[in-house]
Amino acid sequence: MDALPIDIELFRKNPEVLYESQRHRHKPESDIDEVIELDKQWREELFKMEQMRKEKNATDKAVGEKMKKKEDATELREKSVSLKNAIVGQQEAVDAKVVAIVKKVNTIGAVVADFVPRFADEKDNAIIRTRGPKREEEGLLSHTDIIRMIDGAEYHQGLLFWCSDPFQLKSLLGAAHSS
Repeated sequence: MDALPIDIELFRKNPEVLYESQRHRHKPESDIDEVIELDKQWREELFKMEQMRKEKNATDKAVGEKMKKKEDATELREKSVSLKNAIVGQQEAVDAKVVAIVKKVNTIGAVVADFVPRFADEKDNAIIRTRGPKREEEGLLSHTDIIRMIDGAEYHQGLLFWCSDPFQLKSLLGAAHSS
């Protein structure tokens, strides 16, 4: 299974932690139940596929034995081809379940730590610490505004080259293209 932000074993062995986390996020616990059900279905589909592979291997072995004895193995070969096609179809079902699981798990946030304040919205959150006095002078610029003013970044080129981060300093972009 693809890498998931939350280990699937947590859903299998200790879903209470996830239920509690969902409650703290004010999100539906049914999302956890859905992942657990999808995982159960995935394991069932995977088991079916493994049984088909086991049967195909046994059939292929029987074909080999018949061939050694110079006997007709046409029926067994047809069965082997049929099983091979069924395995391909079953693999698609297994893959579809994996996609569904990954998609659903990605909608669930990481487990909320015990020390995290638990409020429904941001206005109730406590201020834990601040960094210096808040400056309210008129005309203050953000770091992004300053980089744009000094023409210090190639936003469009950065997006094309790095494929995700459009903010690339010109000196880094030049070094990357020259190598």
